[in-house]
Amino acid sequence: MHSPIVVAHSNVARESSLGVDTHCIACKLYPMCLPRGLPDKELEDFGSHIRRRRILHRGRMLYHAGQSSKSLYTIRSGSIKTFALSSEGDEMVEGFYYPGELLGFEALSSEPHDHFALALETTEYCEIPVSPLNRLMLRSESLRRQLIHIITRRITGDRRQGYIRNRRDARSRVAAYLVDVSLRRSRWRKSLDHFQLSMDRRDIAEYLGLTMETVSRCLTQFQREGLLRVKAKWIRLLNQQALRAVCGSDVWEELHRAVV
Repeated sequence: MHSPIVVAHSNVARESSLGVDTHCIACKLYPMCLPRGLPDKELEDFGSHIRRRRILHRGRMLYHAGQSSKSLYTIRSGSIKTFALSSEGDEMVEGFYYPGELLGFEALSSEPHDHFALALETTEYCEIPVSPLNRLMLRSESLRRQLIHIITRRITGDRRQGYIRNRRDARSRVAAYLVDVSLRRSRWRKSLDHFQLSMDRRDIAEYLGLTMETVSRCLTQFQREGLLRVKAKWIRLLNQQALRAVCGSDVWEELHRAVV
């Protein structure tokens, strides 16, 4: 079954800037972002090349598979879904990205994007062109070190996704997914136990390798057991300790290590 999203939004849609140029160090996500810890002069040079506070509306593409990659993107607010297409044209959800997280790393090797990145809600982001970034890294050890740190976190995050998807039973996969979202949200000082899922049940099911019916059934069971409360896309975790037990202590430790 072909994805209606891809058909409707097959072209990249870059929205105009808000017209507000905020210095990186004033951003609430600065401690998680690429310029963290740069000396003043290097921070000024870095900031002069950033395309800040761009807006992407829900259902619009940040980039698409096959497009030349020239920038990294850091999310300021909102969320992004990445996915590839099967030979039959079906979506294969690869991951979800939240504020403070970077994507588009293939630009570092000048490889075309091999997947699609779509806004799940109104999303604000900053664009970091790779050409000036490469020049800055030649003379900035701090910037090189921070980029390596971020790439290492990304590798850890990919391993984390494997831990979630490889759980034997559906309950532990869904529980691990919810714990993961909760922990990642906490990195930018959002509530650990009350959050909105910007993706629909189909996206979650595709990501976890389950059916929509199975995901909905697990959420209903968790609610009956007093682990959480579901209202539309809003989730309130009522018993995080019990939910962590469902996903398994080994997975919980891996998820926690990935975001701390």
